[in-house]
Amino acid sequence: MERGKRGLTISQLNVFLIRSICGFLGIGTPLRMSQEFSPVGQKTDRLLDILKKAGATEYLSGPRADAYLDKGAFAREGIRLEYKTYDYAPYPQFFGAFEGAVSILDMIAHCGVATRDALRSATPNVLVI
Repeated sequence: MERGKRGLTISQLNVFLIRSICGFLGIGTPLRMSQEFSPVGQKTDRLLDILKKAGATEYLSGPRADAYLDKGAFAREGIRLEYKTYDYAPYPQFFGAFEGAVSILDMIAHCGVATRDALRSATPNVLVI
């Protein structure tokens, strides 16, 4: 972990945690930082600039991004846009009824290494563009 003069930044901590969780789950997808692409523009245009520089042909986003992504811009750039679905099978939690709208840390705490097999959504992602 890279540390500044004052210690770990929140961004550095976030990257460390994401990489640690990916390692635990056996996810080998390369992680890149947006600054590597020297992005230009604002909002959707900035995102599309990064995607084009990375050679992306599709983008998987959370469904709440529908409120602010310019879907037409994705279509104009020929980049496929999908929204992730979060329809996971319930797993045993320590207290009360199953609550699915929680962090991956909850599933790891309750399921351990079995989390690796439980991350497939029961419904397909939603193709937008």
